[in-house]
Amino acid sequence: WVDKTMTVLDITAGSGTHPETGKPGSPLIIMNTLEEKGVPYQAFFIEKDRENFEKLSTTLHKYHPQCAGEIIMRCGDHVEVLPQLVSEHINLNPQPLGLLYYDFTTQDFDRSFRCIADIYRNRPSYRKMSRIDCVLYVSATAIKRIRSAFGSRDSLIDYMYKTGKKHWLIREPSGQH
Repeated sequence: WVDKTMTVLDITAGSGTHPETGKPGSPLIIMNTLEEKGVPYQAFFIEKDRENFEKLSTTLHKYHPQCAGEIIMRCGDHVEVLPQLVSEHINLNPQPLGLLYYDFTTQDFDRSFRCIADIYRNRPSYRKMSRIDCVLYVSATAIKRIRSAFGSRDSLIDYMYKTGKKHWLIREPSGQH
């Protein structure tokens, strides 16, 4: 009743490596882990910036040349591209299992959270996404500051509730934010 292929979506993929340190970024960490564990997968990477997208493509083909058939990459705004990818590429039968990863940016995060909530709550995408977990790498401090400055913004908890997901794992805070 479930797909044996893990569905992984990184909706703010970046260039594949950390721009300042050169260390692996989320796309490489995801791919390295899937390959290392021998998990069959279908990966989706979305990056808005054309230069980062081209670097990401080069990086993924350099480190994982054998996976071209399992990776779908799109250059564009994840708020526009994500619903298309879900609609066109994620099948309902068998039920997909997986992970959607969103690496928070302070620019336009409200729009991003609304998009993620819509994907998880609205049919027909809900049934496709109901067993795909959502990982948010966010700065709660930044959300709190923006909310304090503009007053009408939702809190992080409000955004999380909007997804309709009932269970959340929250790690210990790390770093300055």
